[in-house]
Amino acid sequence: MRGLRGVTDGRPSRLEGMTRARRVIDALEAWRASKEALDAATPRTAEWLRLRMIEQDNRLAYEQLIDLEASHVYTVSASDDGRYWAVEVRDSPGLVTKASRLDYALQAIRELIAAEDHLDPRSIELNVVILGSGREAGMPRQPG
Repeated sequence: MRGLRGVTDGRPSRLEGMTRARRVIDALEAWRASKEALDAATPRTAEWLRLRMIEQDNRLAYEQLIDLEASHVYTVSASDDGRYWAVEVRDSPGLVTKASRLDYALQAIRELIAAEDHLDPRSIELNVVILGSGREAGMPRQPG
């Protein structure tokens, strides 16, 4: 199940929250350090322009992480019928999709949620609970 963010076996992960917080702190520290370097540089020089671009990139990276922190979390159930993965939003019966791969189904359900709730798909985090499965998550179905 590598590469599928938020895919769990139903148990909450305590490390995920700490990792996010660490990334936000690291991004804030990088932005602060680049801002200090920019303030110390001679204005309107090549070095100042380079540092200004770095500072802007670091600020943007920090702001994007903060925006993601304000994400919307949805719990979805994924089940494998042998041919397709079916994914359903637990709190919104009727929001269902199917795909040959779990990662495709998760992307489709994320887009359905975004359209239904008028959200940016990037702000949606999925907690995936895999219901009885006969194959590994993300693996395509076998031609039959």
